[in-house]
Amino acid sequence: MIPSPLAALAYATVKIAGYSLFAHQLNRFSEVSVSPIRFGFAKTGIGFIGGLLYFAVLAWWHPEHVSDTAIFVGAIPIRFLAWAIALSIFYGFRRNTRLINATLFVGVFWSYILDGVMWAIYQVLPGMVMPFC
Repeated sequence: MIPSPLAALAYATVKIAGYSLFAHQLNRFSEVSVSPIRFGFAKTGIGFIGGLLYFAVLAWWHPEHVSDTAIFVGAIPIRFLAWAIALSIFYGFRRNTRLINATLFVGVFWSYILDGVMWAIYQVLPGMVMPFC
């Protein structure tokens, strides 16, 4: 199923804003200060590509027989990889290994929080059609 234009716009807006906020907060603790909006766009793009690949592989396993919970749990390794890529590009792993490693876990959790925001928006606003937010 292809998302409605309104749903795609809302999804992109929430993700970019959420990841930009994340980078803004991370800048306070990191030795490196990056552009939050650039990070937000990049992380959203990396996550989008990871999601496309995940759902392409998932299609082989007949997702109509898989629960939404299993789909979300199955995305955890993909989300770790997406966060690792984004954090290494923008913040580097060698500068502050402990901070970045902790940030990986917080980032994956944050991605699920943003999915919850999207789910709530989809329940309230008319015309919001998007599978597996």
